[in-house]
Amino acid sequence: MALKIETKREQVGQLRNPVTLPEPPDHLKAVASGSLVNLVALMFWKMRHANPDFAMTFTESDITGMQQSMDYNEQTPKLVAEARQDYVVLRVEDEKTGDMIRVSENNEADLAKGEQAKKVRRIRESASMLVATVRGELSQGVTSNDSINALCDSLLALARE
Repeated sequence: MALKIETKREQVGQLRNPVTLPEPPDHLKAVASGSLVNLVALMFWKMRHANPDFAMTFTESDITGMQQSMDYNEQTPKLVAEARQDYVVLRVEDEKTGDMIRVSENNEADLAKGEQAKKVRRIRESASMLVATVRGELSQGVTSNDSINALCDSLLALARE
């Protein structure tokens, strides 16, 4: 008597059909293959609420820092715009590997900026819970030094941004 054992991988493999993604619409292909100026303008428009001045300054330090980071990681940046079904992706890849570039910090100042950005992201994620906690304590007539200090630290971190 022969016993045949079928693994889940084999079962799943039998159920899978190749997925064909639909072609992106022509207007999105045109945006993705359009001029760099229009893509950057679109990026600023998308960021208009976070950066209402529509300006970004690149200092000598920024330029040198990026170049040092690229040299250290042996990467060459390439801007890629790719049309998808209902959106366009703009990203920076390494020209040789096609991997997305994640710029690493190359000095203490860059590291501090990165840590500050992480702190601000955590504050934004937890802000509604912190506000609810402080409001709940205040409605009960309770004042918690920990909650008030956390709220103050959050406001200071946002003000430094």
